[in-house]
Amino acid sequence: RGPTQPTRAVASAKAPLGAPRSMSGPGDDDKSARAVAMTCQPLIAADPDDEESARTASTRRPSRSERGSSGLALGVAGVAALVMALAALVVVRRRAERPVVDPEGANLVEPTQESTAAFVDYAASGSSGEEEGANTSTETSASMESASSSNSTSNLTSTTTSTRTSTRTSTSTSAVTTTFAPSFGAENCAFSRKCAQPGMQCYEQTLGFAQCRTSCVPGRDPAAETREPWTCKPLGPRTPGEVVCATVKGGDCRRSMCCRDLGLTCFEKDAGIARCMASCEPGPHFDDTDGRPWTCRELSRKVAPAPWVAQVCAGSQGPNCLSVGCCKTPGEQCFKKDANYGQCEATCWQQGWSCEAVGSRTPALAPPPGSSDMQPMPSWAFSQCSRIGQNCSSSRCCLGMDVQCYQQDAGMATCLSACPPGKTCTTLGPRSYGVSRKGFPSLYCIVVFRINSYEHELIQTQFAAGIGIFDCDDHTLLTADSTTYIGVYRTLQFQGAPIVTSVDNTAGNTWLFLHAWQAVVAAGVWKDHTFTIKVDPDAVMLPDRVRMHLRPHVGEKMFVVNCKWVNMMFGAIEVYSYAAIAEWERRNHECYAPNNYGEDKYMTQCMDHLGVARVNDQSILADKLCIGGANCMDPVAGAFHPYKNKDAWIQCWQTADQHASPTQQMVYAAFG
Repeated sequence: RGPTQPTRAVASAKAPLGAPRSMSGPGDDDKSARAVAMTCQPLIAADPDDEESARTASTRRPSRSERGSSGLALGVAGVAALVMALAALVVVRRRAERPVVDPEGANLVEPTQESTAAFVDYAASGSSGEEEGANTSTETSASMESASSSNSTSNLTSTTTSTRTSTRTSTSTSAVTTTFAPSFGAENCAFSRKCAQPGMQCYEQTLGFAQCRTSCVPGRDPAAETREPWTCKPLGPRTPGEVVCATVKGGDCRRSMCCRDLGLTCFEKDAGIARCMASCEPGPHFDDTDGRPWTCRELSRKVAPAPWVAQVCAGSQGPNCLSVGCCKTPGEQCFKKDANYGQCEATCWQQGWSCEAVGSRTPALAPPPGSSDMQPMPSWAFSQCSRIGQNCSSSRCCLGMDVQCYQQDAGMATCLSACPPGKTCTTLGPRSYGVSRKGFPSLYCIVVFRINSYEHELIQTQFAAGIGIFDCDDHTLLTADSTTYIGVYRTLQFQGAPIVTSVDNTAGNTWLFLHAWQAVVAAGVWKDHTFTIKVDPDAVMLPDRVRMHLRPHVGEKMFVVNCKWVNMMFGAIEVYSYAAIAEWERRNHECYAPNNYGEDKYMTQCMDHLGVARVNDQSILADKLCIGGANCMDPVAGAFHPYKNKDAWIQCWQTADQHASPTQQMVYAAFG
């Protein structure tokens, strides 16, 4: 109301946030021009080709009825727009922080004010998924990536060229259509409504957020970041072509930015490398060809149960899952029986059920690393990684067994087995599971032998051929009360002890081996390795076969019981995990150790007392003293005993080597 004033043409009824229109003219300053832009929008669209009509539209004062009806319409539209804009800003603040990924250069740039402003257009459309041709008002824009990479947040008009070609007439202002580059990976595609990857469709979760997927099930998605249900409304067209997601663990996903297998996520190493993995720890990776660190940015949506699933979703077999629409157990999905009841199952098999899926399937976790997929430590690790107790701030990796680089209270980082009590730690890089030079898991083999006996010759024979204990990742040779050399290796001397007759009419040598074990623990080599194995000189051991038996037990506190007839460990080959030796180091003084026990009987009872778990594996050892025979053609046994003659020892080893199982042949092929 008031004196009639001429109204200037406005570039857009909905200018992007942070981009003030330039309205200044003769006799006007910027402030008054902006006031005109906000309060004096034309209520009647003028024909730009009719000069008289344009002049009339800009000078004619509307009638009272026009002002009333138009004002009411604008008031309602204004309130609706304000509510949607506020909702948009909330969603943008939660979602727009996702980095934008350029697939060519893999440059990751933070969202700018332009990307936030553009949401006004999306919110105004009501997330309807209408085609861009629904109205003829268009605005040609530079791509989101170009605007973001320029890092400009001041004037959207500096990077946007608007071409006003509207022929639409209405009582409201014309909507502006903004063009964005297609979305990749885990990006929010609500703005672009287009997916870059072949076969992908942009599906909406809530107003303001959508992702590119191959398919979508309405309801909650246990793999999604938030618990809000997905509308699964398709935004824009599906990208032509077939889905090209990486299909195997470790597959290259740099270009596709997606992984087909559940439980895997596409993680970035750098601008040129990305792999599908179950998890990723920033820093160097031991299964990599070099020690360059991984950024571990998630280039695909994380296909793993989200943290909220355990608190919100229904459990297995029983609870009605219809009200929550999701399942907490990996691999299960909520299936309807009828309109009132649903149950979480891996598959819907019940007769008479509708079996309609409610929400998405909870993804199964990929198996943790440790056994079949772990390899020997790469060569670069020995020069790059730090030792236990050393500063690892720069290396971000550690050498040893069960050690991790921990940064304490934002200060210096140190290689430790665990974060010190009362400290706040951040992990840097991978956890080490043993210094494996020849195979995984790493084996540290020790042997006690008498210098003036056939045992000396057997050890010399193994050394000359590079087999037996010399094929372990590390080894220590022990002799009582004196030292000698086996090739380049000097023996570790320990205090001797008398050997008596045991309660089982065998050698009572507990004190002798107790002293040997104390020397081994004090030397500390065992701390680098996954397993410590005591081997008799006359035992023919094949370390690669032993590894096959022990892979499933990496990280456990265990020892192997290898003779079922006496329910104990036979001393020809004694297997202890790292945690078992660590427990013995701390508490061996608690164990009963009479000298009229054989050492293997003492160690079996001591491990039981210390709470170390038994692993019953009679197939790891073919011992004549236990099973009455030792067939060297056995393709599974990791050791054969006893062979006290060097020729017999070599013959047994050659026979066993020629009769490797198919699995063992695969190991030979993989590790040479």
